[in-house]
Amino acid sequence: MAKKTVYFHIGTHKTGTTALQSFFVANKDILKNKGFIYDFYNEQEMNQGYLAFKPEKWDDIKLDTSLNYIISGEDFYSHILNSSNIINDKLIDFNIHFIVYFKRQDLMIQSVYNQLVKMHGFTKNISTEINYNFNYYQFTQNLKDKFPEAKLTVKVYEKRQFKDGNIFNDFLNILGLDLTNEYKIEKKVVNPSLTTEKMEFTRYINMLDLPIGFRTQISRLIINSALNSNEVSLFRKQDLISPQEAKMLLEKYKEENEKIAKEFLGREDGKLFYDEVEEDQNWKPFPGLKSDVALEILQQINKMDNQILEKLYQFIFYKEEKTDEFINAANFLIPLLIEILDKEINFIPFVIDNTNKTNLFKELQNIVSKENDSADILREVALAFESINDIQTALKVMEQAHILRPKGPVIKQKLEEYKIFLNKEILKEGSEGIRQVGHRNYVGGKWEEIGKLQFDYLISKGLKPNDIFLDIACGSLRAGIHFINYLNKGNYLGIDKEKELIDLGIEKELTEEVFLSKTPEFVVSDKFEFSKFSKIPDYSIAQSLFTHLVEVDIKLCLKNLRKFVGNRPHKFYATFFEVDVPIEGELDYSHSHVSFFYTKTQIEQFAQDTGWKFKYIGGWNHPRDQKIVLFYND
Repeated sequence: MAKKTVYFHIGTHKTGTTALQSFFVANKDILKNKGFIYDFYNEQEMNQGYLAFKPEKWDDIKLDTSLNYIISGEDFYSHILNSSNIINDKLIDFNIHFIVYFKRQDLMIQSVYNQLVKMHGFTKNISTEINYNFNYYQFTQNLKDKFPEAKLTVKVYEKRQFKDGNIFNDFLNILGLDLTNEYKIEKKVVNPSLTTEKMEFTRYINMLDLPIGFRTQISRLIINSALNSNEVSLFRKQDLISPQEAKMLLEKYKEENEKIAKEFLGREDGKLFYDEVEEDQNWKPFPGLKSDVALEILQQINKMDNQILEKLYQFIFYKEEKTDEFINAANFLIPLLIEILDKEINFIPFVIDNTNKTNLFKELQNIVSKENDSADILREVALAFESINDIQTALKVMEQAHILRPKGPVIKQKLEEYKIFLNKEILKEGSEGIRQVGHRNYVGGKWEEIGKLQFDYLISKGLKPNDIFLDIACGSLRAGIHFINYLNKGNYLGIDKEKELIDLGIEKELTEEVFLSKTPEFVVSDKFEFSKFSKIPDYSIAQSLFTHLVEVDIKLCLKNLRKFVGNRPHKFYATFFEVDVPIEGELDYSHSHVSFFYTKTQIEQFAQDTGWKFKYIGGWNHPRDQKIVLFYND
């Protein structure tokens, strides 16, 4: 029997990806009857993009070799090359067929920027230095190298290049199907690009550095306000860069675009895109967000949720650490919030403190006056800019230091940190993320402070050297080094899903001598398999674990631990980010570098559902204001 095919739809930003995914879900039964399965998708986002950056999830997927499958996700464009070995092994009994739509680079950079602002907290102005691969030909060649047996179909995201001017018909045609009346097509736009005004408003919100869940809540209200209006369409005109800048960007990739047209589309003239850059003699840069427009947007939000603006107002006023970005955004928004919320207050604008900048130049003067080589000077200058939160300048200076000293470990690590911060990307889990930022920063930094905080707290709660202690999500032993040295031999138990973190903690922080003398016991598991330990603990802690877990995984941890300790008296301390009202998470799956927020009532309910008694403790001097609770069984 001939092999069936797995069709990978590699969704690039704003190329109808969400519309196609919505179409697949709405018509999954019709597609199934025709031999094509669309399954394993994330219910909220209707896609399988999680398979790109969580390759271990392939282990949970069972494929029937008698069926064809469609798999779709935006994240495949950025991450699929890193998962090639797993995908090739998993799909060895299938043909692989990649389908990718490319948009003109000048339009794509605006789409990427729109998405970064809308969904990822981006605060900078648009720049051609956005971290995205606009060299489409390079991507196709890398894909062919990683998947030499796969077929690759390249399509152009232009309405006149779709079959019959319809993207759904265009995609079905690749599958050998026709768009007939039996298919359901939703008329609404499901993932809109924001207007320039609403995107700029969102950027102001991002500057406030809100907790991710709260920021996401506001962003979705802004998106809903766009969906409820006539502002959106699949092909909304972009105006963030000038026609001249657009032409320059297309010229930069002209040769690569011609190669795609000839190699994948058989066009001897090398013309990939048919739509030309529109000339606009009257084009002017966006003048900035006007207060009356911002007020109208806030009023739209207030109609949808009459409590969220009060919460935003309170957050701004009680924010302790205020960056220059925060102050600029707050001074713009607070008067508008006062008007909408009808506050009787005479607002005095926040003032930017230039003390740090004055100190910066003194520091730079000291650096240059010392006998350092150029790379050292540039590195220290970059770190000085970092100290006043000017990460953009820090990145540029550190890049020059990297040219002079390409193997410098501090320089390389800082470059990665700056790029992640500026692009607001979610740090990858596993080895790649650990290599990017190091084993200390991967677990959240503040190494000495948070490690010692946990140790001192458990000692204050009665932990003795002869007690058996379990460190859940022990990571690279930020707290573990303190507990291992304190406890009797063999009384420390540590569990984490990242073996590499544990190994680095032992090698870099604990030392082999202490490891051999204290014999701590470790289990590597992403399913909280506590039963693999040889001893039952008396105490345990999960510091900044529930802050990265969805509800189902928190309950799995609690259920498995409750079963493991049985009737042995046990005290389990756990921290979480507390909110007053439930907040929908940015993702619907757990992630080590995405924060989730819960109410005290939710955490207490988790305890009841899994057989624990519960005590809310609250503040415990945590530097990130995580609250702590106690689960106990006696």
